[in-house]
Amino acid sequence: MLLRDINNLISYWIKSIEDGDQLNFDEDRLDFIEVPTNEIKVGELFPSSFEAVSKKFDKWNENVDVFICPCPQYRENHSKKKKSLIFPLVIPAKLDESGSLHPHKEVAPFIPRKYLEPTEHSSSIGENYDAESYRRLNPHSEEGTWEMVYRDAQSLVNKVVGQKVIVDGYRPLSHSMIWFGRISNMATYQIRQCYSDMKKKGEYSPLLHRLIDAPVGEKQTFLKNHDQFSSLHFGQMTNQYSLTDSQRKALHHFFALEEGQLLAVNGPPGTGKTTLLQSIVSSAWIQSALTEDEPPLILATSSNNKAIENILDSFKAALPSDGSQEILSKRWIEGLSSYGLFCIAQSKYDKYDGLHPLFTRKYNNQSRKMDILGYHSDFEKENIDQKVDLYLKNCSSYLNKNIDDLNDAKVEIYRMLEDTCQQIVKITTLYTEKKKMDDRLYNEYGSIHQLGLCVDKHTKEEEGKYHAYQESKELYSNWLNHVKKRSFFHSLIGYLQKIDNEIFLRENKANLISSSKSLKDKYIRQLIQREEMKCLSEYESYREQRVEMVAFKERLLLMRREWSDWRNQNNINDESEASMFKILDEKLRFQAFLLATHYWEARWLMDVNAGLDKNDYQRWKRYAKLTPCVVATMSSAPGFFKTSSYPEEYLYGSIDLLIVDEAGQVKPEQAGTVLALAKKAVIVGDTEQLEPIAGVNAHVDEGNIKKYAIQTFTEIDSFHKSGLSASQGNLMRLAQRISRFGEHEELGGMLLREHYRCREDIIQYSNELCYQGRLIPKKKNPEKGEEKYRDIPMLGFVNVEGEAEKIVSSWQNKREAVSIAYWINKNKKLLTDYDSNLANVIAVVTPYKQQARLITRYLKSEFRIDNLTINTVHALQGAEKDIIIFSPTFSGEKCKNQIPFYDKTKNLLNVAVSRAKESFLVFGDKETFGRYPNSPSFLLNRRVNSVSSFDDSDLKAVDQIVNKNKETVKKGISKSILVAETVNIADHGSTIYNQNIKR
Repeated sequence: MLLRDINNLISYWIKSIEDGDQLNFDEDRLDFIEVPTNEIKVGELFPSSFEAVSKKFDKWNENVDVFICPCPQYRENHSKKKKSLIFPLVIPAKLDESGSLHPHKEVAPFIPRKYLEPTEHSSSIGENYDAESYRRLNPHSEEGTWEMVYRDAQSLVNKVVGQKVIVDGYRPLSHSMIWFGRISNMATYQIRQCYSDMKKKGEYSPLLHRLIDAPVGEKQTFLKNHDQFSSLHFGQMTNQYSLTDSQRKALHHFFALEEGQLLAVNGPPGTGKTTLLQSIVSSAWIQSALTEDEPPLILATSSNNKAIENILDSFKAALPSDGSQEILSKRWIEGLSSYGLFCIAQSKYDKYDGLHPLFTRKYNNQSRKMDILGYHSDFEKENIDQKVDLYLKNCSSYLNKNIDDLNDAKVEIYRMLEDTCQQIVKITTLYTEKKKMDDRLYNEYGSIHQLGLCVDKHTKEEEGKYHAYQESKELYSNWLNHVKKRSFFHSLIGYLQKIDNEIFLRENKANLISSSKSLKDKYIRQLIQREEMKCLSEYESYREQRVEMVAFKERLLLMRREWSDWRNQNNINDESEASMFKILDEKLRFQAFLLATHYWEARWLMDVNAGLDKNDYQRWKRYAKLTPCVVATMSSAPGFFKTSSYPEEYLYGSIDLLIVDEAGQVKPEQAGTVLALAKKAVIVGDTEQLEPIAGVNAHVDEGNIKKYAIQTFTEIDSFHKSGLSASQGNLMRLAQRISRFGEHEELGGMLLREHYRCREDIIQYSNELCYQGRLIPKKKNPEKGEEKYRDIPMLGFVNVEGEAEKIVSSWQNKREAVSIAYWINKNKKLLTDYDSNLANVIAVVTPYKQQARLITRYLKSEFRIDNLTINTVHALQGAEKDIIIFSPTFSGEKCKNQIPFYDKTKNLLNVAVSRAKESFLVFGDKETFGRYPNSPSFLLNRRVNSVSSFDDSDLKAVDQIVNKNKETVKKGISKSILVAETVNIADHGSTIYNQNIKR
């Protein structure tokens, strides 16, 4: 691989981040100037305006970069005693010394991505799909005039927003805004700094090289004998359940990773990603304990805050579910509450203080170095003697003998850990070997009885071959004796040899005459010797086969006896693998994890007693003895893994294992720095769920790709497919391409298949839409009469003949909103039978923020129901509830000829449906929802069942709420709310959503 390519890749990512900062800026941080809008329209700043602008910039050697917002909006922010501003349209430009504005050749007018759906921003003015469509049809010209550029900006607004930009809660200002140059974003500061350092040094980690070394379409390896790595699976953080088959395959392939390699793990919703990651962390922690080395440094990260919180929650103190091993399961050092350490910016410290162990850095002006603050820093300043005393007390109680020396305690715990792990190795080795031998028995012989028959047959064949060999030896000996008795003339006359040898062979019944080209002594000797060697070889071959088969049979029977003895000792009655794994995972591996916990606690106490070091790498290793997993966001992680003394140096390659969760939402330019810090990585995510919100649009990105041409990828399309591009890539797609191992050729990486979150009927929709029928539903449908929420179906549809209306560039549907609020209130008692807190039971999902606001308002004002989760799908990824209500919003005349937002990608409905554990309900217009064949809503519409919820009085009540302060609305919720077609909703279909929706 050319170093030039990786240099160019890093430069391209830096430029993508910088452009993203410009295109998605924070208005509060801009140093802007107010300019009359008519001056912007004509492209000429008047002298008074130019004077105000020029004071901000004093170097006019050439035209300077400026950004212009011709339609800024504001609202009063009373808490901050100032106006809050948003800039919904931006025109990049060049400003010359005369005050003239010129088109920017590289960047076209744009609407900041944060204001386009899908987005988590509180204000939105349109859809990103429309903006991208407009720019594809109207590419930016390098030769345009200012008039053309201004007209282009107006056309973009008309396409995406309409004739006028209106933002909810904001008012338009009468003037335009102009500001200079490049914009930096604190959220990307650490990433940009790390990239700059990498480029300066010109040295890149093996993982970064792998990004370009692995070509698109490279064949990946699946280890058929992956069971051999089961003996390295030492730890489980919980005894609640054992790993699934696909989790175990992924774990075994992780153990086969070498430095400079990564493993992609495709984790559809509800397939146990967290349990797998815990197994990886605990096993790595135990392996280092067994070698009495330093613990591994493990970083778990994501760009998604919800994913970060889920990781942290999963690493809170592990406890046995049945209350067993009470002393062993608790921490022996007081104050330890989690196995995860959260690295966090000082500004956010108070928000998470008390929830998780925290780590932060603060610059000390006097010492000119970073001070370390937080959980470990405070913990190590406390009275260590008291901690040692408590540790020894707990250790003595567990061992049932007095232990008064820390080293003695460590040795005792290590011995027990080693013994437990040896049992794991013994059992897994026995299981692996037995399974291999059982497979061989089945493939080669069919059964143990058939093997015995083969042994008997080979024994007889061996005896026959031995007899033939003895006869051939005797023939050769007789022939030599016969030759010695001949007259002298036989040795001189060849003709006499022929006659004599022929007679000898016939008399001895040796059928060898036809095999010899001559009957002279010379050839007869060779012939008989060859026959003897042939018989010996055949005899030895049959003997070896018999011996090997007998040894195989004896070894198999011995292993079966040992296996049976172990099963009897552990009261395992059935023959399934699951029973064996249950004992290993929930008993021995869990016990090993707890023992390792106390082994590392002893090591930590010994380290602190010996005195704290100032080496940053050693400090991280010391922290890992108590909290084996460091957790940080993707953007902040580089800032924590560098030296604390000045000048700071990044700890490249210091992270033994990098774990990235929700990698499908990680932009590739965010990920390069953490990959540079790590030796190897496990990348977990799902490209069928929501993709990251790109920082740059396709137009800007393609310009950057051309500028930083990477020779490995000859076409822009191949670069996009690689997962590396800022506008279309994500880390999960990238990992699928460069993963060391993979199970499904067209997917890349390993796949978690067993789904436990949703009822079977629910997840089968996602299975059909996205996963080619590969998911295995493990949460079966309840028997009739045993439903958790009685008459509420697992997939249901309530027909609401509402009318969508566009409000402030978003959409709302009042009748849908009222119907949902009314239904929740009406069924509140049923919904809270199992959990009195309604917010724990139900959530509402909609594609549009305005609809979410409306539903929230109706629930609160009409029914005094507050604090429910009501939001867009993007805000709910990673969450789950028993019941999810989906409000499509899109219906009525205004939406008649438009493809709804949720049908433009299969990801949105996949995420929405897979949040529901017991029931997913659609409140929408059955004439609109699912009307395009092959669309996601069409496939869902085929699976839904009827919901009988409203009677006449309910309909009247809904009408009254809808019609408050307005004329009576004719439309209402249809009295007939049944979906006519019923399908086999448990069918393992594999129909995939066709992106070319038929209209």
